[in-house]
This record gives sequence, structure tokens and C-alpha cells, in this order.
Amino acid sequence: MMRGAMEALTPAERDQLMEANKKIMEDPAVIDARQKAEAANKAFMEARRAALLKADPTIGPILDKMEASMKANMPQGRPEHEKKAKPE
Repeated sequence: MMRGAMEALTPAERDQLMEANKKIMEDPAVIDARQKAEAANKAFMEARRAALLKADPTIGPILDKMEASMKANMPQGRPEHEKKAKPE
């Protein structure tokens, strides 16, 4: 969720929204949309990398450095409600 928008809510409103969000993450339509969004984002990132390398073949190490930094800063694992949403 958007952090800036969440800061505009009262603690009770944040709790209410978080609880509702947990429930909808098990909705098949939401699961399907999320999986499609993740696949589209992956395709975009791959196309972007290929285009950047085509534009400047020497940029590979810079992209590798950025990707390593992003992976190192990503939270480990997914929240429980997202684990249930992913098919095995």
C-alpha cells in the first residue's frame, strides 16, 4: 500500500484497511490480477534491460550492481496471505 496515503489515516482506519486487504488477497480475481501484474512487470524489466544493453553494451555491470542492491534490500519471503495466494 502507499505509505504516504496510509499516514493520512487514523490508526483505526489503517487497521480496518489492513484487515480488509488480508481478506481480499485470497479472492481468486485478486490473485489472478496480481499474478498477471507480476508477470507483466517481469517482462517489462527484461525488455528494459535488453534495450539498455542494446543502447549501451557497457552498462551491464551497472545494471548488475543495481539488481544486486535491490535483491539485498528486498524483504525475505512473502506475507502469509500472499503465500496462500501463490499456486504450488
